[in-house]
Amino acid sequence: GGGRFMRAGERPVEESMRIDISSMLRAFQEGSEETFVFPPGLSNHDRAVVHAECKKYGFTSKSHGKGESRRVTVTRPRAAASAALQEATPLGASQDVVGALVEYFAAHPPTQHELAAVQAESMPGGEAAAAMDGGGRAHRGGGGGDPLGGQSPVAGEALAVAHAQFEARCTADAGMREVQAKRHSLPIASYKKEVLDLINSHQVIMIAGATGCGKTTQVPQFLLEEAGAAGLPARIIVTQPRRISAITVSERVAAERGEAVGKGTVGYQIRLETRGNASTPVMFCTNGVLLRKLTSDRGGCLAGVTHILVDEVHERDKFADFLLIVIRDILPSHPHLRVVLMSATLNESVFSEYFGGCPVVRVPGFTYPVERFFLEDALKRTGWTPPGQKQAQSQQLSGGASQGLKRVLAPELAAHLNAQIERVFMLPDAELDAAASELQLFCEQYAADGALAHQHPQTGASALMVLCGKGRAPEVAALLAAGADPSLKAGNGFAAADWASHFGHAGLAAALAQHAAALEAQSSGVAEEAITLSAYQLGSNADEVDSQLVVQLLRSLREEAHAKGMLRGGEASAVLVFMGGWEDITRTREAIEAARDLSGAVAITPLHSMVAPEEQRKAFKRPPPGKMKVVLSTNIAETAVTIDDVVWVIDSGRMKEKSYDPYTGVSTLQAGWISAASEKQREGRAGRTRPGVCYHLYSRSRSAALEEFQAPELKRTPLEELCLQVRLITADEPVEEFLGRAPEPPVSQAIENALSLLESIGALDDSQRLTTLGRHLAALPLHPRSGKMVLLGALFGCLPPMLTVAAATGYRSPFVLPASPGAKVEAKAAVHRMAAEGGGRSDHLALVAAFAGHSAARQRGGWSAERAYCAQSYLSAPTMNMVSGMRDQLGKELHARGLDEGLRTAGYGSELVRAVIAAGLYPQVGRLVSPADGNSRSVNISTLRGEKARVHQSSVCSKVDVPRSSPRAGNLLLGPLVVFDELERGEATLFARYVSCVQPVPLLLVASRLQVRAEFDEETGEPLRDAQTGEPLGSLKLDGALSFLCPMPVAERLAWLRLRLQQTFEARVTRPREPLDAMHAAAVHCAAVAFAGSRVAAGLGVAHMQPGVSLHPAFGGQFARGCGGGGAAGGRSYGSGGGRGRGRGGSGGGGGRGYKGGGAQGQGRGGGRGRGGGRGGG
Repeated sequence: GGGRFMRAGERPVEESMRIDISSMLRAFQEGSEETFVFPPGLSNHDRAVVHAECKKYGFTSKSHGKGESRRVTVTRPRAAASAALQEATPLGASQDVVGALVEYFAAHPPTQHELAAVQAESMPGGEAAAAMDGGGRAHRGGGGGDPLGGQSPVAGEALAVAHAQFEARCTADAGMREVQAKRHSLPIASYKKEVLDLINSHQVIMIAGATGCGKTTQVPQFLLEEAGAAGLPARIIVTQPRRISAITVSERVAAERGEAVGKGTVGYQIRLETRGNASTPVMFCTNGVLLRKLTSDRGGCLAGVTHILVDEVHERDKFADFLLIVIRDILPSHPHLRVVLMSATLNESVFSEYFGGCPVVRVPGFTYPVERFFLEDALKRTGWTPPGQKQAQSQQLSGGASQGLKRVLAPELAAHLNAQIERVFMLPDAELDAAASELQLFCEQYAADGALAHQHPQTGASALMVLCGKGRAPEVAALLAAGADPSLKAGNGFAAADWASHFGHAGLAAALAQHAAALEAQSSGVAEEAITLSAYQLGSNADEVDSQLVVQLLRSLREEAHAKGMLRGGEASAVLVFMGGWEDITRTREAIEAARDLSGAVAITPLHSMVAPEEQRKAFKRPPPGKMKVVLSTNIAETAVTIDDVVWVIDSGRMKEKSYDPYTGVSTLQAGWISAASEKQREGRAGRTRPGVCYHLYSRSRSAALEEFQAPELKRTPLEELCLQVRLITADEPVEEFLGRAPEPPVSQAIENALSLLESIGALDDSQRLTTLGRHLAALPLHPRSGKMVLLGALFGCLPPMLTVAAATGYRSPFVLPASPGAKVEAKAAVHRMAAEGGGRSDHLALVAAFAGHSAARQRGGWSAERAYCAQSYLSAPTMNMVSGMRDQLGKELHARGLDEGLRTAGYGSELVRAVIAAGLYPQVGRLVSPADGNSRSVNISTLRGEKARVHQSSVCSKVDVPRSSPRAGNLLLGPLVVFDELERGEATLFARYVSCVQPVPLLLVASRLQVRAEFDEETGEPLRDAQTGEPLGSLKLDGALSFLCPMPVAERLAWLRLRLQQTFEARVTRPREPLDAMHAAAVHCAAVAFAGSRVAAGLGVAHMQPGVSLHPAFGGQFARGCGGGGAAGGRSYGSGGGRGRGRGGSGGGGGRGYKGGGAQGQGRGGGRGRGGGRGGG
């Protein structure tokens, strides 16, 4: 019936049924079957929920059969080549590109081997012509000066001196004595001897300590003090899952010892930052930092390490699980090493068993008591009643059904209502919306006059009955809430539930039966909350956080705080509200601000990774006197931070989780239910510093159905980076076998996907051994695809913007999400402005332009100018600084390997940068398509693998139109090609993130396989000819999918150039410090023209830029020397602009040396004045 207009969360489906549906689909996803059939007996509402849930998983679902035998069949998706991509379109090579190809191959003709390779590859079933070299040696790290390694621990004599100094400070300083007294009061203190004895007698132990027991800060100090007192050598490494934890815990431990971090016995090492040295005995670091150390040196760096403490091991991040594999493998060869696993009291048996049943020390925590309540209690506290319930209760008390009296509707009202009941019953479902709504509103308006109990004089049907017969769940819920009696019977003896069942609405009938049972229970006085919960769930959206209920609960809590005098300055009275994601935070904030009695009485602070840091800091400050602080947070506040004035926690039970579906190769970001472990963590946030209260906004039955733990990250993330690290550790052991030794191994399909991608980009050879390229990529702290993009950027002389793109996409978006509607519009305009400055229609070029502006502001006016630029551009200053540091680190790593030298140009434009991005991201490619029927707003991406995706709304490409003059494939208009970083499945839609519109030539030159064929007329068999040149027409088919038309000579030369470029790239990564020979150096120049579309855009042989070509500061210079036509643009400039360049004979040099950048000078000698010469260009 009309129920099909409802969203899945609004369907009248019992909570137990929703839980069962989710469980069955999750089991299907984790299994290997291709299809799954739900049992019969589901109502149409149940089936609607199944279909909606299937969209979240990317499954295809279809209903079959009739009546009671109707079933839903679920199948996994199967990728198929898209017709939109297979349709041949013009290549559109410019005269510059054609001329460059002709000139190059006139000077360096193709060899017989190259001709044969292209011909063989173009034959049906032909194999790809290129492969990467697998030679070379792994880069080894480590060394005596490393604070995490070395050949020996910190000497016992030095530790004895440090220990004596520590004891002297404790004796002399009253503050230090107070700190030590607090240390001794922690629960872990009484377990000190047991812990040390077990560590000394076992190679591995586990400490399972509840929140607040002190294990993280005290166990490292136990070991340090034992070594110092005995004069024994020691080096203790403590890993943390997050950077912020490594920093804050090390600072806390150093403070407890009366030291500055990095200056005494305690330090930390995270990415881009080290506090400490080889003589620092206790070093905190992230799991990833230690893992990279171990994989680069296969445990050799542990010769001088005595203890490794892996903290928060229960969080199961991918690096921690991988670290456990490596540690367990190297323990036999390092008998001196002691390992301590530290965890919350969650799932400790998994880790103990993983290390052969190692001993476990269980330590109670110290937290204040927290009262826990659920949805039933929240509804009762807020006095929640469905719309119209109070009116219905008044009606009953004044002579309603409960007193055996029935109010008779006035004749004129009765006539009108009779007509409405007849109209709703007779109308077809498609025309029912307005009439059903009108009937509901009329009955609610005249409820006190008897409209709810009125029955049609001929049929005995009430408004509730006829709406049940039509399956109109929202209107039914409203009438029940208003007090309609579901037990009334029509002339044929049917009650409302019978009407729903008779007309095929089994789900609604079940909900009515539940409601009736609750009513009966209430009347006997045994389950008042059951009817309230039933009515609430029937009328609310199960898939969304109810912001109005949050508002009502906040109102009640504020009244309590005010009555208890908790709103005075300095008093603790904060409410921490856990939301699923940014949309929930925004919607709830708007609901609070719309409540007049609350908007001025509370101080709202969002806590989200994309919120500007200055906004986030407000969460930790006390509000003004008289106001109650309300922190709207994602799960970031579960463990990473403590807000010390929180008294109440409101837990929606929802979270946004980034995951990975190995069967479709797609990432997912969806709202779902938290685990029982997270439920416990959220409760604990209210009891960190004082007794607290937690309201879970879901029922007790939902709580009982929560999964015990979140799935380990190793089972819900792409594995390309880890597979490369495996290959650094072992060249021969199958990757799946190695990862199979994890505490909970990933599925085989995820490993297969990762290995396939690594082979396709040349990081692994056919035998799944590391190539030279693979070794370089494994050394870079990037996704391998981003690493290859950076190396291509170096080859083509545009390394700085590639470093920006790789760092920003590998860390997080620097663009912040403002809360106010006006600021949202300004922020979006700022992103589009930067994209236009960078070259247009590209999220990646917007990042490059944003970083260029940030660097220029810093050079112009220092820290204050940088902050002002970030504020006006809606950028996160800490994120931009992190990206800057990552760029420096990457640049230095490339320089150390000799991989930062490349093409010498007189400056490069945005089109060359765009082309290198396209080549680096391949095969993440698709084409924008739009229906040819004129609905141009519906623009999708048809991908190379056959997926249908939408450009994410945050992308600057989300509004790109497909012109009506575009080529067609069936009923689709074919728009521009795009590349993207990843596909991400939301609640029901597949989205592409970080999207750039690109030209086809760069993709042709990096394709795994390229087929060249002559085109013939199907009727005459005569060769087709190009309309402009008259030359024979050829086609280029890329990896069996994308197809392009161009003159046959152009097609052949592009195929030859592709082989030359592959040879050149292989030579650069294999022998990075050797200059290229003339043929391959010229191949890079020719490819640059082909990539960029013209000599001008490639920066080759021109003294002045032409109109329409961008040389925004984002595309800063490089350092080199060049002679002849144009000055050289220089290399090794990892900032924006900067340094010097020299050129002789033609135009002056651009560019600059220096890791931070800045436009210094360019000098020109001889012929014309340089583009940057003498003017501070570059």
